[in-house]
Amino acid sequence: DLMQYLDRMLWYDLKRLWRQEIAIAILVACGTAIFIMATSSTLSVETSQKKYYADYRFADLFAGLTRAPMSLKERIEEIPGVLQAQCRIEHPALIDMPSMVEPVSCRLVSVDRDAETALNGICLRSGRLPEPEQEKEVIANELFAAAHGLRPGDSIDVTMDGRKDTLRIVGIGM
Repeated sequence: DLMQYLDRMLWYDLKRLWRQEIAIAILVACGTAIFIMATSSTLSVETSQKKYYADYRFADLFAGLTRAPMSLKERIEEIPGVLQAQCRIEHPALIDMPSMVEPVSCRLVSVDRDAETALNGICLRSGRLPEPEQEKEVIANELFAAAHGLRPGDSIDVTMDGRKDTLRIVGIGM
């Protein structure tokens, strides 16, 4: 008899509170949809990152050295677990931008001559890679170039080690 009474009360409450039940169901559906969207977005970003890192041979480890001999590269490649090592020259510089009051600090990084096997490859968005014999050709970072209206063919004035020089942008990349 008690079970029948509870059963009737439950159906009575369900009929009386149908609007709240629909609201709760909608909230649960929205929460589920947001969870699925967030999970799929995270998976998409992770997949894109892995593809980008694989396509452009992004290095697993970076080490900065000052005035290291090139023979050190072979010794590093002999370390168990190291598949490939690459040496690059990095140098700080200041860029004189007419649109900026202060010079812009930047880091000039050498480009490996064999772009197909180089670690940390460049995703070229426009233009071309610098020619090996042309020391004053550079690739500008895509975001920096967009912010300052730079395109392939433009020149920038830089100061390195107290000397001014003019570099020609031949490509835009990331």
